[in-house]
Amino acid sequence: RAKGTIDNDYIQQAEILFKYIIPTASKKIYIYAGNFLADFYTQSSIISSFEDFLNKEGEKSVVVLCENNENFDLMKSHPIYGRAEFSFVWTNGKKVNDGHHFIVTDSNAYREEKGNDQDSHKDYKAKASFNDESKATYLIDQVEKFLSDIEYD
Repeated sequence: RAKGTIDNDYIQQAEILFKYIIPTASKKIYIYAGNFLADFYTQSSIISSFEDFLNKEGEKSVVVLCENNENFDLMKSHPIYGRAEFSFVWTNGKKVNDGHHFIVTDSNAYREEKGNDQDSHKDYKAKASFNDESKATYLIDQVEKFLSDIEYD
């Protein structure tokens, strides 16, 4: 796979990139989002990509961290919710990675947004890559640190 980043500033580009990033994962996908947006995560191509990944042989996991739980009912109705391989973590408004939302896989693929209003579907400033071990490892470490710091009652 080629090195370098792909600039992408529109929700439609994010949908296309998610469709191609998800299948690159070997075992793990981490997503950090502001909200679980219905018009994004329920796209048939995204659902199919998640299902194809989870149906591969071997141990798999998808972990979604959301800052807001406003759309938790939508999350519970999503086709992958309830599968043993799927986890949803509400961050209670706490930020991961300075609040830059992202998807990252264990195969060094990622898409990271910077500086947009979480309720806006325009003015995204995002970069993606399918072969950036350093950035992918950094994002995975951010999620794993956040998860390890959670205090359970």
